Amino acid sequence: MKKSHNMARVIVIHCLCLILSGEMGSLHGVYGRPNVSPPQVNVTVTENKDAILPCSVNHLGELIVWKKEGLLQPLTVGNFVFTDDERLSTACELKGQDTKCSLKINRVSVDDAGIYFCEVSTNTDVHLKHQIRLNVEDNIQIGITYQACSLKQSHNMANIIVFICSCLILGGEMGSLHGVQGRMYELPSFNTTHVNVTVIENKDAMLPCSVDLDRGLNVLWQDPEGFILTYNERRVIDSNRFSIPRLTYTDWSLYIDEVKLSDQGSYKCSIGPNPVLMKVVSLHIKVPAKIVSNRSSPILQKVKEGDTVILTCNVTGQPTPKVKWYRREVTESADAKKKAIEIDSEVMIIHNISRHSDGIYECQAHNGVGTSASRLMSVEVEYGFPPRIRLPNLRIGQSVGKDTILECLVTAKPLSIIYWMYKGKETQTSSKYSVVIYNEGRDAIGLSLRIHDLTEEDFGEYTCIAKNHFGSVKGSLTVYENADTRKIEPINPKNESPAVLGAPEINMTVLVNQDTVLPCSVYYLGEPNVYWVGPDENLLTMNDVVFSANKRFSILRPSIRDWNLRIDAVKETDHGTYTCGIRSNPSLKKVVRLYVKGEHI
Repeated sequence: MKKSHNMARVIVIHCLCLILSGEMGSLHGVYGRPNVSPPQVNVTVTENKDAILPCSVNHLGELIVWKKEGLLQPLTVGNFVFTDDERLSTACELKGQDTKCSLKINRVSVDDAGIYFCEVSTNTDVHLKHQIRLNVEDNIQIGITYQACSLKQSHNMANIIVFICSCLILGGEMGSLHGVQGRMYELPSFNTTHVNVTVIENKDAMLPCSVDLDRGLNVLWQDPEGFILTYNERRVIDSNRFSIPRLTYTDWSLYIDEVKLSDQGSYKCSIGPNPVLMKVVSLHIKVPAKIVSNRSSPILQKVKEGDTVILTCNVTGQPTPKVKWYRREVTESADAKKKAIEIDSEVMIIHNISRHSDGIYECQAHNGVGTSASRLMSVEVEYGFPPRIRLPNLRIGQSVGKDTILECLVTAKPLSIIYWMYKGKETQTSSKYSVVIYNEGRDAIGLSLRIHDLTEEDFGEYTCIAKNHFGSVKGSLTVYENADTRKIEPINPKNESPAVLGAPEINMTVLVNQDTVLPCSVYYLGEPNVYWVGPDENLLTMNDVVFSANKRFSILRPSIRDWNLRIDAVKETDHGTYTCGIRSNPSLKKVVRLYVKGEHI
């Protein structure tokens, strides 16, 4: 106890009644949580007099702990004095429903001034306490002084629980305290080295403490706030997560089940009373990284082009996790490689966002404890442009009684209204027509129109129309009849050199099971010997002769210059590069790349 020369010394007796498991433990469910009143009591006593500090607890428990401010170890636990100061004594007894536990200090001195605590904890881990400030005066004789405090809780105006802490100062001539010595004992085997224990949250922890108790020493465990957890093998608090299983005779290790982050701190294993020794065990809790959803950005955000976008990933964990950000395109599969973003904070800001910055953003948090945590956030940038149309074929020839498929590819944002028109009427799915819409990629769709069992009335111009709020566009193609008889035309009326007409390379896209025609027209002198070579570089046709064993291939000649390759009921294996050329002049040729798609995408 620290000595002071101020005549107005204060001892605060803080009464905290510690409730253990027992018959009275269920009273809090009936009467609710008590309150402390009044907050402080002042007591004055003359130096060298005796002081008796009683603590009375009604209905709340049976074990009372006395402490003094500034000391790590308690002074008493129940009837046990946990100090080598022989001037202190305690007497705890049960009278009716009250537990009374007085702390007596013989021959008080100015060193005894300070704040004392009488502590009690409830069966709900709520610690109750009260303090009394004691002034020690030199050479002033006073009579008996009482100071009392009460802690009460009423329930329906009855069944009052009263927590009474009274301070009784008795006069008397007790002599001097100075020179009082405790008995000397041989020091026990007790390792006081500071120990650090690290445990992952929700795992079990063991805080080591070993001591030989042959001489009747007592062992006390206190939590980081100084409250008593165990007294010898007895658990003082109500929580059954704390225990001392005593695996060996000298083992007094404290076990904590399913540790929480709030359990972190320095625990004290103390022995006493002669001597009083203490071992500090610091418990460190590691918590795996976690992303708090309700404090993070939503998983889907729609913004306008040019906006500022703020993405937040609220991360918790012990130690503090590191955060990394990634991005991938919306059109990419989940297995696609993510692109790392050079940002390592919980918040990412995208200024003036463009359509090229939308996609799937992912934040990952990791602190080396367990697995990493991640969160996906989709950012959709709203922008727009009028539709654009592409028709793979502007002319399609077919015979009466056959089916044919028209295709229209549209790019637009937002994706637009799209339909086919024939002779001023919209074509809709019926016994005559089959209309299919399929995905062609980002901001692109395709519309196919299958015409069943062609008749003379079905030949003519078909128009594909696409619209959105930015504008509209249309494109037309012609379906014509393949004639069985053709007008004889001059082979080369202008006596021009042989040539392959049209673009030297074209791309065509057809649906599975659709009939298609690969175009090839030539000017020539004499017999041209026009041929077709397939994707496997095998010869398919020479003039009108078909060399392929596949009967789906044939030569279609709407005019004298046409050497079109017809493929009935296209299959996925038909995709590839087809070449039309003139045998007499290998440099004259036309390349057609055929792409085959499924009917529904």
